Formats: sequence, structure tokens, C-alpha cells
Amino acid sequence: MKDLRSVVACIRCVSEPVHKEVKTFETTTCSLLELNAWLTGWDVKQMAMEATGVYWKPVWHLLEDDLELTLSRMHKASRRCQVARPT
Repeated sequence: MKDLRSVVACIRCVSEPVHKEVKTFETTTCSLLELNAWLTGWDVKQMAMEATGVYWKPVWHLLEDDLELTLSRMHKASRRCQVARPT
């Protein structure tokens, strides 16, 4: 069963030095704002999200002003993460 009280975010940097950062956030407004700050702190401009029922909507609304968002099915989001290109 999925934990609907958390959001797991993954940042993949494919430019040198290549690395990946993964962090889990609660679904409270305060924690989702921390997610936004974490993403923008890494200079993230685009983000793909998995569509899970209606659970993606609060996350979307708190991120949409600062990021270009894409709502996707899981297999497409995973593929996009793997082919991310540096800006």
C-alpha cells in the first residue's frame, strides 16, 4: 500500500558531476513548501509528476508557480527521468 502522507522527489543531474538526490517530504502545506524550496534551490525548472488519483493536485498547486510541471503515468515519468538533459 502506498503511503499517501509523503511525496518522494528525485533530482538527477546529468551534467558533471553526475549525481542523484532523493528526498521524502510529508504532504502538509509546510512540507510541500519545503519541497518547492528544495527543488528551486537545485535550480530545477521542469518536473514530471505521477498521476495518482487526485493526490497529485495539492502538490501541483503549490509548485505550479515556480516550475514547469508535467503530469504523467508512472512509466512515462520514469522514462523522462532517465533521459533528462542538462540545461
